[in-house]
Formats: sequence, C-alpha cells, structure tokens
Amino acid sequence: MLSSLPVILLLLASLCFLAMTVTMVLTAREFRETLRKFNAILPGADHALQEARQSLREMHQLLARVNTASRKVEAVVHDACEVVSGTIGQVARWRRTAQTFLKTHVGNGAGADPRRHHRRR
Repeated sequence: MLSSLPVILLLLASLCFLAMTVTMVLTAREFRETLRKFNAILPGADHALQEARQSLREMHQLLARVNTASRKVEAVVHDACEVVSGTIGQVARWRRTAQTFLKTHVGNGAGADPRRHHRRR
C-alpha cells in the first residue's frame, strides 16, 4: 500500500501537467489566430492613419490661415480705434475752441440758454 501512494501522486502530477500543456497549446493557438486577424487589419489601419495624418496637416494649414486672418483683422480694428480716438480728440478740441470763441466774442452765456420772448396778450 505504501508503493501505491507515490504512484497515485505521480499520476495526479502527470494529469496536472497534461492539463497545463493542453491549456498552453490552446492558448497559443488562439493567440496565433488573434495575431493573424490583427495582421489582416493592419493594412487598412495604415491607410486610415495616412488619411488621418493628411487631414491633420490640412487642419493645421487651415488653422494657420485663420490665425493669420484674425491677426490682420485685429490690426485693422486697432488702427480703426486709433483713428476714431484721434477724431474724437480733434472734435473735443474744436468744441473747446468754439466755446472759448463764443465766450470771448459774443458775451457771457451766449448760446447757453435761448432768449425768452414775451408774448403780448
């Protein structure tokens, strides 16, 4: 009976080894099949990646043109604001000059209030 225990343990170990070997072979087969499928997909993926790169290049060029255009618009708006500011300053100076002229040449308060006309009844 003592000799049957080592035989049973050896048999059990052999069965475990056989199960592991079958599992590894099946896993390797599935892995190989997966790699074949992946390899079949790669040419299409390469084409898609090339199209994506081309689209990104075109998008980059478009954004560069938009950036240039927005900078030009910014410069035009800045120049227009400078012109308007200068014009407002000039009009303010003309107004002050006109007020000073009216005060000195026409009299006190001239042009400030309209004259009141008395109606006859």
